[in-house]
Amino acid sequence: MYAVLVVSGAEAARLAHSPLVTSVVFAVILGPSLIVGPIAGASADRRNRALVMVTGVCVAAAGGLALAVISLGGLGSVPLLIAGTALVGCGQAILMPAWQAMLPGILGERLLNGSAYMRIASQGGQFLGAAIITPVLIGSGATAGFAVATVFYLIALVFVLLIRVPMVRVERDRAGIREGYRYLRHRRPLAALIFFVACHCTFTMAFVGLLPSFAGHSLGNPDDYGALVSAVGLGAIGGAVVLIVMAERLDSARALWVTGLLSGFALVWLGASTSAVMAAAAAIAVGASQGFFMAVMYSVTLGITSEDMRARISSFSTIFTAGSMSVFSLAWGALAQVIPSGIVMMATGTVFLILLAGFIVWWLPQLRVNKGLQTSTINAVPQTF
Repeated sequence: MYAVLVVSGAEAARLAHSPLVTSVVFAVILGPSLIVGPIAGASADRRNRALVMVTGVCVAAAGGLALAVISLGGLGSVPLLIAGTALVGCGQAILMPAWQAMLPGILGERLLNGSAYMRIASQGGQFLGAAIITPVLIGSGATAGFAVATVFYLIALVFVLLIRVPMVRVERDRAGIREGYRYLRHRRPLAALIFFVACHCTFTMAFVGLLPSFAGHSLGNPDDYGALVSAVGLGAIGGAVVLIVMAERLDSARALWVTGLLSGFALVWLGASTSAVMAAAAAIAVGASQGFFMAVMYSVTLGITSEDMRARISSFSTIFTAGSMSVFSLAWGALAQVIPSGIVMMATGTVFLILLAGFIVWWLPQLRVNKGLQTSTINAVPQTF
């Protein structure tokens, strides 16, 4: 996914020379979670989740292949680029709820620690995807970049096919999307947590679409874009490693607002950067705080959700996280048409810090999420490989 994001972002910048268009590319990778995600979540809650993941990986691979063919044929245009990238996004929207819903059953009481390892794998993909694909893109062009991304998905497909998990038993009257919304509506701490995370994603994580413009204008070198994406991924790996070390003595509620605070300050630092070295250091800090935050958030959210609802709650969470990132990536891209990208990042980071202060005062006491809640309320069904 991150390989596709880097190549599509670079192609969008080449074809349109507009931060809005590069933000659209980022948005269509995440946007399908708004529509496809809940349907995929409901399906994963009543079917074999590993098979749902297979479907998602195949759809994403088809999108990568389509982008490679379009580029090879010299048919490169912004609409075709967006359409192919959106197909990759649909595949991601199908596989993510099933993937996240399987974790509690596999990890059991080690959910927080295991979530950190899974975060390393996920953000390691961000680091390695950008690190591998950037020289391919610079040396061989977009066609080779999309082809390599497709190969990545085919490798992932091999590993998904090795997973063996039982189907989840769900009563017919609890199997629909509406029942998932009803479940969330009657659990206020869970809803408050998802709302808080949506604010975090909106104002501190929807900046990736601005990076091509930021690299070109603020840093003076468009080729720094891939390095910045890699730096964010590297930082996220470091944040997850710190979480693994601290998992046994971590207070989750405190960790959420501390890492949220660091996310806001780190994004302001990134937006204020004027050199590649300073921007890379800030990007690592952004990734570290966000990686730690998201790993804790996923473990808490899944840990306090019943087994038969996990895929749907995961998809709803994705609506408010990836969905908000998708929508507001467009907003920040449009704003960057008239205001430098660095200033937009500084402004959004500052707004989140203000919202965070209000959340701590009014919302955080309602969550009451701590280590005991994470582990003792996990209603896991044994799953085997």
